[in-house]
Formats: sequence, structure tokens, C-alpha cells
Amino acid sequence: MALAKKPPKHQKPTFVSHIVTNEDNNSYIDTKSESCFYVPLGNHHEMHLEPNLLPGEIVISQVGKVTRYVPYSNDKSGQIGTLFVTNYRVSYVTYLAESLSTETKYCGRHNKLIGKDDIALTNILEIYLTSKGKRRKYTKGSFSLKTMIPVQCLELHSKDFRIHSFYFENCDQSDVLKTVNSIVHHAFPLKTDLLFVFAFEMDKCCSEIDLCNVMSFTSLRDWDELLCHLRASNMFRVTKCNAEFAVSDSLPEYFVVPFALEDTEIVNKKLERELDKRAIPLWSYSYANGSALIRMAYGLSTQVHDSMLEFVRRRDRPKEPDPDVVDLGNGDLPSLKELQMAYERLREHCMPPTNKDFWSSDLTWFSAIEGSQWLTYVSRAIAIACRIVSSMLRNTNVVIREKDGGTDFSPVVSCLAQLMMDANSRTITGFQSLIEKDWVALGHRFADRCGVIYQNEGEESPLFLLFLDCVWQLLQQFPSSFEFSEIYLTSLWDSVGLAMFHNFIFNGPSDRSSAFASLLQRLTAAKSSWNLSNYVMSVWDWQRQFSTSDIALFTNPLYVARAQIEDWQSRDCRLSEACGKVTACQNGHKSGSLTPRQAVDLRPFRISQSMHGAASLFAHDVLRPGFAMPQIRLWEHCYLRWLTPVEIIGGGMPCEYLAQSALMSEIKALQKKISKIESSQAASVTINLPKKPRKVFGLSMATPPPECVSSSYPFSPTRPSNLSIIPVISPTLRQNSVDNSSSRSSYV
Repeated sequence: MALAKKPPKHQKPTFVSHIVTNEDNNSYIDTKSESCFYVPLGNHHEMHLEPNLLPGEIVISQVGKVTRYVPYSNDKSGQIGTLFVTNYRVSYVTYLAESLSTETKYCGRHNKLIGKDDIALTNILEIYLTSKGKRRKYTKGSFSLKTMIPVQCLELHSKDFRIHSFYFENCDQSDVLKTVNSIVHHAFPLKTDLLFVFAFEMDKCCSEIDLCNVMSFTSLRDWDELLCHLRASNMFRVTKCNAEFAVSDSLPEYFVVPFALEDTEIVNKKLERELDKRAIPLWSYSYANGSALIRMAYGLSTQVHDSMLEFVRRRDRPKEPDPDVVDLGNGDLPSLKELQMAYERLREHCMPPTNKDFWSSDLTWFSAIEGSQWLTYVSRAIAIACRIVSSMLRNTNVVIREKDGGTDFSPVVSCLAQLMMDANSRTITGFQSLIEKDWVALGHRFADRCGVIYQNEGEESPLFLLFLDCVWQLLQQFPSSFEFSEIYLTSLWDSVGLAMFHNFIFNGPSDRSSAFASLLQRLTAAKSSWNLSNYVMSVWDWQRQFSTSDIALFTNPLYVARAQIEDWQSRDCRLSEACGKVTACQNGHKSGSLTPRQAVDLRPFRISQSMHGAASLFAHDVLRPGFAMPQIRLWEHCYLRWLTPVEIIGGGMPCEYLAQSALMSEIKALQKKISKIESSQAASVTINLPKKPRKVFGLSMATPPPECVSSSYPFSPTRPSNLSIIPVISPTLRQNSVDNSSSRSSYV
């Protein structure tokens, strides 16, 4: 008997789509090939696409039907859109940018000056072209583009450690060549006045904003206020001998010198060449014990150099030994070229072009990072700053000496030393004022070192990134001693690449003054009613870039928690004092003066709000960081945030940060209840206690975490919104969240 045939088994479909679609959208997934894209129905040419332009921004060239693959997806998913090149950015606009499903959204923040699919031209570091399977690096004049026809892929490497890849399989090659030429021509300007910031009509898109109260150190008043605050007016003075740059273009208009150094000696014609080399003592900081931190460049004459060192001696101590001279050219720190090479090796290991390249280097990745020498240079910079702090705590003046004007590594170690000694510089406003003083006002060459303008090899070197990395190392070792978070530091580095702020686009005060004069002349000729400040933005005006909720991510919840603890202790002490005075009066005794111990505990910290923002409650902390190589870590949030294979969904430091912020919000809510109870219990005692918790910082705490958070937050890519993440604080961080006071003992 014949057996009946079994019905065929239903085969489970093997195709998995990684593209979120919506049935209401007029789109479909092209499955004719192995790749999947968003493709609109109908004729592409019937769709009119335009980028979001800023006032003064114009489109130079464009090319349609450009494919952009999802990074590290093995070219299996992506989008199709139009690539625009303007005088400010490279903008990629997709055909379905506004009609994507609501189940997919961008979980990161939004910058008002640059879109998530845009690349500022000045942020481009390298350009690679692929033709006929060959990938070549392209620079202006390196080779003819006609030899690369047809161009298959354009690869842009940016300063924020991101790779943008665009494919031109179905594009008009004439439009492709024009677009690539436009990028090369405008991404590497030869002069500062060719930057878009001088064509940006800010008055048409930005209303009046309350500028942050950060000193610019471009006037006598700023320097005088700082000297008075640090009680250094008896040993140093502000000189105006270089007003309008009458003596030297390499020096700022106003700067601080030792009191014994007269203006007649500064303007001496015999020292004219020495002034161009900045071979005079420039004051930077004074500690509470009277020791000073001086910056000074190498001079052409040893005799003049030695005579200048004599002015650094303490006037109140004639028999004091020579100051501690920290020579930055003795081999402890790398040269500019060596630092640049380490930076390039670091980018190479943190920016693999493809998923295959990532996995092929996985086994040797840690040794490759160590071999780049970047972390070694970070360790050395912190070590030199620790030496400076040790000398100043021993009541010895320190002179930082460097070649080539003393504007490269000098601000790095000088600012690190001040961050270790001065708690007020660890606040957001104080940190910004510190950068304005030691980096901007004292003439760091941002245009050359950060690659804002195209120069010959040897000028570019990431000194400011090295400094931010060192600050991040301090933040990791002392997580509750800094008011700002690592999101703030990363955002600050990203702002350098935009080249939209006067703080980071010039080679010194003279260069900036000349550019401002030209801009003011142009405004006067146009009879503009707006003043110069409305056309030139400061990077510290964060509201011009981000919303209030995004700016709130800049604050460190652990710093707030520590400040709250100090505030509670201070309030308890004031309450005990008031109760003691009331008891003494009731017993017929006069309320005597406080004991020395009470005077120390209750003394107010009168800190200049324009210099330091909120007064620090722990102004006498001196940080003692470790600088051994096992204690130096890689700044993953800055260098690896776009590397999706290592992205941790629902993990990483950003998730811990959001959890800490949520805890602080809960603590503040509970503190309100406690304040009400205390006010009712202390009704019989006359004391000036705040009814509400004191605000430690001006901004509100960070908003609750979004539905999807990763280790790359808030720079994370698109994630499904139905992914629910509950941030968790690791046991290690929970035990060491607030710094142990014993780990910050002073140097001896």
C-alpha cells in the first residue's frame, strides 16, 4: 500500500530586516540586492530637498542619489539622499528624513549650529576616495580627480573621531567631482577671514542672549580683579605698555609682570627681539602661601634671561633661593611633531574604516593603543603639573620655561597645576575663565595647532585635546571634585572643530584684534545697527548651541552631592551657634566671640562671581592625582563614541551619570521636606536659614534619562524607542563616588 506523502514543512523565513518601516510611509525596502535601504516611491527628481541653512550660508554644490551605509553594518543597511556642500558644512539630507517611523528616533542631543547628519568643513581632518577598488588619501593638489573617475566612495574623517562614508553608485560623476572639489577647497582655508563665522549673519537667527559671566582678560580690570582675589597685588602688577600692541604682536595688550619690573625696561629697544620671543616673566597664578606660577619663554640672550629671572624672586624674602625652573624642553614632554604622530596613531586605532578592520585588530588593540604613546604623554603632562604643585606648596616660586614663545605645553601644565591647587577653577565658570586666561589671552596658537587654517606640516598639534584628556583623568580620579562632567569636556572639544567661536580660531590676541577690526569696519560700511558682540560668538554662550536640558548634562551630580553635604554641615553649625548664643543670653552671659576652630569652620568664602561662579565649599582641597601608567585610562567617551561595535546598550559611564542625576533630584525633593520640618522646629530661634535648598549651580539638574541610553550618550545613534533601559550604578563607583579626603593630602 502506498504511503501518503507528508505535506511539506513550512519553512521559517530567514530574511531579517534591520530597517524600521511604517506601513503609512510611501517607502519600501529594496531587497533586490543584499543591502537594504530606505527608498522612496516615485521619481527622485520630483522631490525637492534642501538642507537647513544658517543665515549667510549658501549651497555651493550638491549631488543626488547618494547612498550612506549605517556605520559598521557590513554595507547591508543604509539610506539614500542628497549630499550638499555649503560654505559652512557638508550636509546629508535623506529623502525620508521627515517621514520615518515614530518608533525610530534620535536619542542624542541636537546642536543648533550643526545637524546630526552634517559635518562642519573645518572639522574635516582627512579625505579618502575609492575608485576601481583602490582607496587613496586626497589632499589639495595631491593628484588629479580625473584619475579617480568613477568615484565610488567618499570618506570623511572628522576631528571628533567619526567617519562619514558616502557612495556614488547611481550618481552623475560630474556632480560628484564638483562636490568633492568643493569640499577640498573649503575644508582647508588658507586665511582666518575665509571662515564661515565671518559670513554668518547671527543677528538674523539669534536673539539677545544673557552672556555667561566669564572674564575675557582683555582689559586691566579683569587682571586687577584676579590679582586682588588671589592677594598678589603686592608682588605683581598689570602693565599696559603693550596697549594696542604698541610693543609686540606676540604679547597680549595687558598682562601681569613682577612688581619690580618697570615698563621702561619692558619697552627697551634692546629687548625688542626678546619681547617677540616672549622672554619676559608672565604671571599666571599665586597660591595662598604667596608662591607664584610664572610662564616664560627662552630668550636669545642668556644674560637677559638671567636678569629676568631675578625679578621673579620674592620681594618679601630677599635671601630666598632661586625659583624652581621647570624646563619643558628637556625631553620630558614630546615635540609638537611627536605629539601629532601619537594623535594620528590614536585616531587610526580608534577609527577603523570597516567592521572587518575593527575585528582584525581586536586581539592587538590594547597594545596598539599603548604603542601610540598618547597615554604616555598624558601621564608625563600630569607628572610635571604635580611637580609644579609640590614646589609651590613648599612656598617656592615656579617658572615654566619653554621654547617658541611658551604658548604650547606651558598652558597645559600651568592649567593642570591650577586645577589641582584651586578648587574654584574646578567649577564650570572657573574652568572657563582659566581657559580664557592661560590659553586665549596669553596667546595659544589655536588656528595653527588645531588645524583651523591650512598650514605646512609641523604647525598642527593637538595640545588642547591633550589638556582636556588630562583634565578627564583628574575627573576620573576625583569624581566629586569637579562641577563639570565628561559630557562637558567632550562637547568643548567638539566646539573647537566648528570654528564658529572667537575663542578657538585665532593665533593670539593680536590676530583676533585685527580680525575684529576688519569685521567692525565691514559693519560700519554696511551701516549695521548691531555691535560687534552680536556677530562674534563665545563658546561659553552654550545656549547658542544647546537647549537648557542639554546644558544641564554639563553638571556633575557627584559634585552637587558633595556640596550639599558641606552645605548641610554648615547649616548645622550655624544652627548650633545660634542656639548657643540664645542659651548664653538666657543664662545672663554675653555672647562672646567664636573659638578659633569655629571661626575656621564658619568663615565665608567670598569668591568673585565673575571669575569663579558659585563659591566653592571646599576651597582648601589640593588634589594629588596618580600619574603612573596603570592609573591612566583611555577617554572612551570621546574617542570611541562613534564606534558602534563597542557601544554598550544600557551601560557605560553615561548611564551611571543619569542614574546619579536621578538620585540627586530625589535627594533635593527630600531636602525640601526636611527644610520644612527644620523651620517648624527652629521657630523659636532667630536664625537666617534658607527655606529652600541652596542652588549650587545655576542650571537645573539633568532631565530624566531617555528611553534608550548607551555608552555613547548623548552622542548615540538612532535606537528603537521601545528598548527600556534602567541605568545601574556599579558597586565600585557606589563605594568611591565621593572622594575620600585622605586621598587628597597635601604635598610635602
